[in-house]
Amino acid sequence: MTLTHVGWYKHPRTMLCQTWLSLDGKTIMLVSAHRRVQSARATVKKLEEADEQGILTDPIKRTLFLRRLFEAGEPYLEPFPEEAIKDFGLDQDEGKLPEWARPEETNGLVIYTDAEP
Repeated sequence: MTLTHVGWYKHPRTMLCQTWLSLDGKTIMLVSAHRRVQSARATVKKLEEADEQGILTDPIKRTLFLRRLFEAGEPYLEPFPEEAIKDFGLDQDEGKLPEWARPEETNGLVIYTDAEP
């Protein structure tokens, strides 16, 4: 799997900038939460660099790398409200999620998947 989309979005309740990625264009995984936009942007850059280095294609390396990014952020990573997700468009500069994203929590990381199988 390779990185298809990456970005950040300011959570409407926590007001933290949450970073996310997609490896298949259909699933979005929340990675980390940050108080400062600069920290979120730096995490996005690290994700892009990890993709270039092939870290995201190896399941074990990917898991360890994403866990480190998660732990480096704030401990308040939360799913985005479903009513907000339907209004998101995919715009990396604004850090928005596509409208098909739906939350599913897995081992402390939140994954957004297409609602239809």
